Amino acid sequence: MKKEKLSSTLENIGLTKGEITIYFSLLELGSTTTGKIIENAQISSGKIYEILDKLINKGLVNYIVKGKIKYFNAATPDSLLEFVEEKKSNLEKREKEIRNILPDLKELHKFTEEESCAVVYKGIKGLKHAADLTLEHAEPGDEYTAMGLVEHKPEKFNLFWRQFHQKRAEKGVKTRLLFAEESERYAKQLKNIPLSEVRVLKSVSASAVTLIGPHLKIIDYDSETTIYIKNKYIAKSFKAFFESLWKLGDKV
Repeated sequence: MKKEKLSSTLENIGLTKGEITIYFSLLELGSTTTGKIIENAQISSGKIYEILDKLINKGLVNYIVKGKIKYFNAATPDSLLEFVEEKKSNLEKREKEIRNILPDLKELHKFTEEESCAVVYKGIKGLKHAADLTLEHAEPGDEYTAMGLVEHKPEKFNLFWRQFHQKRAEKGVKTRLLFAEESERYAKQLKNIPLSEVRVLKSVSASAVTLIGPHLKIIDYDSETTIYIKNKYIAKSFKAFFESLWKLGDKV
């Protein structure tokens, strides 16, 4: 059981099962030849040199030559920390590289104003992606509108929307939010976020609709489904519908 736990930990830091098996054999055998490693690890002779080379490159195995015969040794277990530190350093470098090219990638990803599209997202991660996509295209002074809002849904969604509207306000984007039911506590929480205006219209709504520019989201919380649409004509018709309902709403 102890070796299984050790194996699991070593897998988690990036070693393969074959590498772990040979590494354990070398820890147990000490300085030895490939023949004894194959026998102890019960591994194919065709794989042994490939795996040993990988372990050597990772700094976990070394060797000496005696009379033209290679004797392999497991490096001190402290080398595992060095291996992890090197991976961490490489990941940090890759992260910096990705951050440097993100603006270019986002530029490639942008939809032009003439394009139309529709995408279905599932779950809260899908909603977050769709919401961030719409906010990404917004400029200070733009307006984000939403109707059919309700408090009675999984709290993870309410938490997300509070965080989203904080980001929206920080970006200088104003909003008008129209609730479909009396949700005074939640409505006031959103109203207290800067650049927010909230009204309530007592009606039944099966889903929520959000709008900003040509970007439209229809959200069904029961099935955790978000339909993202980019089409300026569809968005325009929903915006007209929103304006007619907004006039009927009561201020919070």
